[in-house]
Amino acid sequence: KFKSIKVGGLAAYVNGKITNSKATGNITITDKVYATDIYVGGLVGSPNAMKDDKGEYTTVTFKDCWFDGEVKMTGRWARFGGGIAGVMIQGNFEFINCLNSGTVSNERPDGAEFLGGIIGTDGNNYINCLIKDCVNIGSVTAANWNNIGAILGSAWKKTGVFTIENTYALDTSCVSPKGVI
Repeated sequence: KFKSIKVGGLAAYVNGKITNSKATGNITITDKVYATDIYVGGLVGSPNAMKDDKGEYTTVTFKDCWFDGEVKMTGRWARFGGGIAGVMIQGNFEFINCLNSGTVSNERPDGAEFLGGIIGTDGNNYINCLIKDCVNIGSVTAANWNNIGAILGSAWKKTGVFTIENTYALDTSCVSPKGVI
């Protein structure tokens, strides 16, 4: 059993900038994938900022990005999924002018955990996140509703700031009582 697995339409893991990028296609995680945590994103499974020479976090940027496909999780270990990014681990993040027109779903029988049209969740660490001029026109669905959001599934951050500006979702019926937006 692996500790964590990261899966994305463009990359599993990134700590830099992704601009003017589009991913299409389907990503399906089943019971045959066995890990403590599985991070799935239409573009990137797990973006993670690094520390620079001064010990400060760099910024991971997604700008002018689009996902049009399906992120589908059916396995019992699949917990984190987003149209653009699955889980932000730590650091500074910008999502600017991103579009999700695909679907994000979790059919896990014991309950979906963290799903979002743009971002699944943060990693319960230091996070500064700007979500600006983003749109989700895709659907976010789960067998059981827990931490589901049309834009952001959940924000567990211990420290830092989340800012959401001029960002929209076509359908917000997916938002669970513990979901963010």
